[in-house]
Amino acid sequence: MTHDDETLAAAIVALEERGVGIDVVDDFEAVRSAVLARLPHDADWDGANVIVVVGTQKLEAAAARILQKEDPRRVHLVLVREIAA
Repeated sequence: MTHDDETLAAAIVALEERGVGIDVVDDFEAVRSAVLARLPHDADWDGANVIVVVGTQKLEAAAARILQKEDPRRVHLVLVREIAA
């Protein structure tokens, strides 16, 4: 496991401990599937935030925003690993 992988794993654990759901995906089709899986199928559902972050470098800023401004239990983060253009 590389230093980046260890940092990513620690960040995921910290967010999950605060109630944030996380998917780590490798391509945009997986992002689509992850987001669609979080959409409500119940008319009484009152919503949540699905945040998509591309690149592990942006995870720290997204995590800080989630923990400061959101109810973490109402957030699901989809992290897309770096994708070569």
